[in-house]
Amino acid sequence: MNELMKPTIDLTLDVRIPKMEPITHNLGIVKEAIIKLNEFYDSLVFTEDDVKDVKKELTKLRALLKNIEDNRKESVREFKKPIDDFETTSKEIEKLLKGTIESVKSKIEVFKEEDTIKEGIKTIKVKGTDEQIEKLKAYAYMIGIINIEEVK
Repeated sequence: MNELMKPTIDLTLDVRIPKMEPITHNLGIVKEAIIKLNEFYDSLVFTEDDVKDVKKELTKLRALLKNIEDNRKESVREFKKPIDDFETTSKEIEKLLKGTIESVKSKIEVFKEEDTIKEGIKTIKVKGTDEQIEKLKAYAYMIGIINIEEVK
């Protein structure tokens, strides 16, 4: 290999996932309250006079739903942050390593192509002066071409 020193690295990825505490919440209490609320509204029969008040209640119910959805989404986003960061960094490293692999692979391909050319050419037919042909024969011998035939 070249005289450059290959950097030494620990090729073992060390990943430690800390034990996470359970998420604290009051979803059980909220769920029980919503079940009771659901039972209450299921038992009601609305009249035309109730429409205005029921619309106000719907607005409150939609606000409660939005609050629960927003809290869930934000909690999940925060909980996933370390995972997303780890995944992004891992993918960057994988991309760098794939680039290294492709670079080394392409350098090997150059040698394969040179070997194929050397192995594939056994005879060349040339036209030129005796001196030119002698020089060409000497060069051809160095690169592995077996025969040089003079064409007249």
